[in-house]
Amino acid sequence: MAARGILASLLAFLMTGCWVGNAFYTAKDASQPIAPGIYKIVAQYPADQKIEEAEMRVGPGAGSATVFDDGDKPTVLLLVRLSGVPDRYIAQQLIDKDDRSVPQAQYLLFEVRPRGFRMSVPMCEKTARTVSALKVKVTGDTVKICTFSDAPTLETAMKVYAKNPDNWIELKRIRD
Repeated sequence: MAARGILASLLAFLMTGCWVGNAFYTAKDASQPIAPGIYKIVAQYPADQKIEEAEMRVGPGAGSATVFDDGDKPTVLLLVRLSGVPDRYIAQQLIDKDDRSVPQAQYLLFEVRPRGFRMSVPMCEKTARTVSALKVKVTGDTVKICTFSDAPTLETAMKVYAKNPDNWIELKRIRD
């Protein structure tokens, strides 16, 4: 597997303004909807921001977590079904921080398909107007961060975002 590919590139997006909040979900809320195996990027949007092609192993983690391993440090996510939106999941990734006064998780959108999945990072800069109407705290001058105070507000915003994500990476399962 190529190291530092898919997830490192995707998570780099997160450093430029993302959706964060407390860790709203636990293992009991999560499921593992993605079939274990090796996945590869087959498409992305926008196409001008090419991500290094790499393979990634996806499999079950502790509890109901899903582990994404592209050869670098494995990423552990809880995938929680987004009610009312078929095949869409909120992905919660814990942030490694000791300071409990700051957000403890960042959030992504997953769309699970029969032979693969799409993942998208809601960018606060592009979604600030929508989430502000939901009373989400938007901070930052040059880099905006959207901070959610509760799971219902996050889920409402994610349902709106799921209708027209502004970025995504599509991966297909290529082998076990």
